[in-house]
Amino acid sequence: MKILYEKENPLLNRKRVALEIDHPNSSTPSRTKLKSDIAKHLKTDEKLILIRHVYSKFGENKSKVIVHVYNDEKELNRLEKIKREKAPKEEPKSEEKPTEQKSKENLSETKQESKGEDKGEENGEKTETKEQSSQ
Repeated sequence: MKILYEKENPLLNRKRVALEIDHPNSSTPSRTKLKSDIAKHLKTDEKLILIRHVYSKFGENKSKVIVHVYNDEKELNRLEKIKREKAPKEEPKSEEKPTEQKSKENLSETKQESKGEDKGEENGEKTETKEQSSQ
């Protein structure tokens, strides 16, 4: 693990650190493993570290990791609060999709029935819909 650069940002009470990590004969390490390794290397608490980017080099067993190291947990929560709140909002969308599909199916069925009723009632004949004829 090699530090490429370290930039102090006093207004945000954090440091931006770029590291080059070697991971021979293995894939890119997970963010949790990187976080613990970086905390040991920088001698800080894992709670104060936020991994911003992990860039893996193609064909090499090296990755560039950009990390924000905060001075205290209060600043971390204040600055990164917005990004953490966005994730849970995605779950309800998956539940709504089946109801939308059902409503689309109901609309297509009513359209087919209304077309069949218009033609069949005029001539006094009953017309079959595509679904009934296929069964």
